[in-house]
Amino acid sequence: PLYQKYDVEPGNREELLKRVDVVPASLVLAKAALESGWGTSRFARKGNNYFGMRTYNDDTPGIEPKKAEGFKVIRFKSIGHGVRSYLKNMNTNEAYTKLRDARARDRAKNGAPRGRPLTNYLDAYSEIPEKYGKRLRNVMDINDLDRFDGVRLAKN
Repeated sequence: PLYQKYDVEPGNREELLKRVDVVPASLVLAKAALESGWGTSRFARKGNNYFGMRTYNDDTPGIEPKKAEGFKVIRFKSIGHGVRSYLKNMNTNEAYTKLRDARARDRAKNGAPRGRPLTNYLDAYSEIPEKYGKRLRNVMDINDLDRFDGVRLAKN
């Protein structure tokens, strides 16, 4: 059931719709590029983790960071598993409630959410919250990533 998958109280249709919505491709691509050093990071290469997603659970497979302690960076079976986990995190984690609210407003106003406005709601994702949104927008601009908003992944 979708309510359970997205951690929503059964019957709360409005909240469920906020959580099952897309994360715009421009935002996903910019974050993956920035977080993984364009796919060159050890976490991306050895753990299929392009988003730097962490775990504090000793039982979750992960990679120990060289310059930090107290967590591991999650090791995923495939890039697809890593992307799906990232999308679920963005759509369910309490830290991104404001992002989901902004995405719902953007959808109501523009018909489809856009990545650029959502860069303002990612303070909780970064260790440099005051600069993170601007860095994402720069990656979007330099690479013309806005053109990918509206693109959807097909199931294999």
